[in-house]
Amino acid sequence: MTPALPDRPIRGRVPGVLTAYGPAVLTFAAFLVLWEVAVRLFAIPLYLLPPPSRVAVYIITHADTFISAGLATLRLVLAGFAISIALGIPLGILLARSRIFARTVYPLLVGSQTFPKLAVGPLFVVWFGFGPMPKLLLAFLVAFFPIMIDATTGLQSVRADTLMLARSLGLGRVRTFLQIQLPQALPSIFSGLKIGSTLAVLGVLVAEFLGAAGGLGYLVITATGNLDTVLLFSTLVIIALMGLALYGLVVVCEKWSIGSWYNVAPIRAP
Repeated sequence: MTPALPDRPIRGRVPGVLTAYGPAVLTFAAFLVLWEVAVRLFAIPLYLLPPPSRVAVYIITHADTFISAGLATLRLVLAGFAISIALGIPLGILLARSRIFARTVYPLLVGSQTFPKLAVGPLFVVWFGFGPMPKLLLAFLVAFFPIMIDATTGLQSVRADTLMLARSLGLGRVRTFLQIQLPQALPSIFSGLKIGSTLAVLGVLVAEFLGAAGGLGYLVITATGNLDTVLLFSTLVIIALMGLALYGLVVVCEKWSIGSWYNVAPIRAP
């Protein structure tokens, strides 16, 4: 009977929030201070560049507006991102495991990425109107491809000798995939999810620029038309916070998922 191998330890500890993000926070705080001082020192007009303090006050005093618009955009972002994951990862698995599927479908998928996807947004509006469908489709189109490609790359990067060892131990295709290929592909899969999370926000916003009665994109168009730079900067701050929150959620899921795979029971010969 093959002796059990010791569990693989997780090297090091997850650094604290202050240690990990302290330099970035301090750099950003210094940038805001310089921005505030420069606007007041050079008496830059408000319609050209509002100071950060004015933007912060505006966000607080108009919190209801930003919450309502942010939730409308966030729902579409999460839905488009979820559709991208639901289709991108299974297609990545098929591309990695089926040569016939890769030879017939992969060139078509690559070819579809050669034209600017954001340019088809007006066409979606013509086809589906100003409802949520154009926004979901555009979010899906821009976020789908990196998720699929990184999933395929991660699954194909498993070493051949590792797969041969699995076969010699008598592992079937399903167990080999679940216990060897998928755990080793998780870093690549989550890399695609990180990219897709930010692109999903971009896709929904562009669709809202083309036509919407609400959402953060609508606020941007309204602020631009009225030359309201305070509203414009405030909306951009909310958009940035939304993108960071979604990216951070993916990072948390990555740490939890990869950590749980490292702590699973070792593979034993049947």
